[in-house]
Amino acid sequence: NEWMRIKVTEILEAGWFFCQIFGDQNDRLNDIMRQINSSDYSPNLVGFAPKVNDLCVARFSVDGFWYRARIVKSLEKDFEVFFIDFGNQD
Repeated sequence: NEWMRIKVTEILEAGWFFCQIFGDQNDRLNDIMRQINSSDYSPNLVGFAPKVNDLCVARFSVDGFWYRARIVKSLEKDFEVFFIDFGNQD
């Protein structure tokens, strides 16, 4: 048996949930996300033609921060994304 510290980030129906494992890799990811969310970050959208299943960073509508995401649906002028580190969609 192995014990690990986790943080539950999303709970779905039927017993499914998403979590993050605490540790060195999570610390590195948090450092990268702090850099992306710094006031001087501006994404380069030149030539960006996203498609379903592409990985990207997306701004979460609730808090305005950028997070790693995967595009799940292309809408008329927007996209629906799945936030891969949290398990929710926006």
